[in-house]
Amino acid sequence: MEQRSIAEADGDDKKIATITLIILLAVIAYGLFRTGRSTTASLTTPGGALSQAAHGSAIDQTPLDTARGLVQMSTSADELPLA
Repeated sequence: MEQRSIAEADGDDKKIATITLIILLAVIAYGLFRTGRSTTASLTTPGGALSQAAHGSAIDQTPLDTARGLVQMSTSADELPLA
């Protein structure tokens, strides 16, 4: 009788593991579906006009522009090779 309960416990463990894996796969599939849909939906607006992501970078370029401006400000001959 003891062996039977161990076998039943193993069967229950397998059922729990199987259900858990199925739930995880469903969550992953849902996440992939939502992620794939959001990237294509963000390129156009409902009116058909292109969003900012299609026109250019949505990342703030101010620090890069500042660095480019500072490079051009090197005044001495010693600073020019480092710029």
